[in-house]
Amino acid sequence: MAFAYPYPFSKLVVHKVDPKDMKPFTVPTLGDQPGDITFYHDEPGATTGLEDFRPGTTFEWFFMHDEVQYVFSGKAEITYSLPPLHQKWEKTTAEAGCIYLMPRGAHVKFKIVSKEPYRHLFVVTPGGYYPKEMLKR
Repeated sequence: MAFAYPYPFSKLVVHKVDPKDMKPFTVPTLGDQPGDITFYHDEPGATTGLEDFRPGTTFEWFFMHDEVQYVFSGKAEITYSLPPLHQKWEKTTAEAGCIYLMPRGAHVKFKIVSKEPYRHLFVVTPGGYYPKEMLKR
């Protein structure tokens, strides 16, 4: 018997997080902005992984999804504008021990101000957002 449900169910998958698994990446549409990333889950409910932004870099992104981030190390100045009209730029900081929600539609600039990488866990909801070739481990 099939369920009449609007989207597929996610699987429960457990991964042991090992920072040595981090892979270098660049974001092609934003120029040469290097960092390191590892994806752990890509399920309908959420995509998860770790990202490092290197000291001294600035990274800009438009969030087309809701994303929760937890910071393990480093510190970043975060400048952002929010929908619907993006009329005002605001600034905050996040460092090790901080957790925050990056809301869908946010335009964000991360400036890494610490001497160590800005390492954070991310949880994208819903999942399945990133191209499959980025998820190969």
